[in-house]
Amino acid sequence: MMFWNQKKKEKAATGNEKKRFDHLLSVAEKLPVMTLPDLIRAIVRPVQSDFLLAVAEEGTDARPNMTPEKFFFE
Repeated sequence: MMFWNQKKKEKAATGNEKKRFDHLLSVAEKLPVMTLPDLIRAIVRPVQSDFLLAVAEEGTDARPNMTPEKFFFE
């Protein structure tokens, strides 16, 4: 039963990530093109910070390689 709940939570989390991603796309569509690099930097900065801190604290293999599939959605 625990496995079932874990899968259900993972599916819900993926759904929330997808909704957040779709919202970011709708925001990006309304922005002038020249501001898009700033939006991208703001979105990616937390991920970049997490990876850099993990390397500093735990070593070079602290996080798995980032692939487009992992970054956007599996």
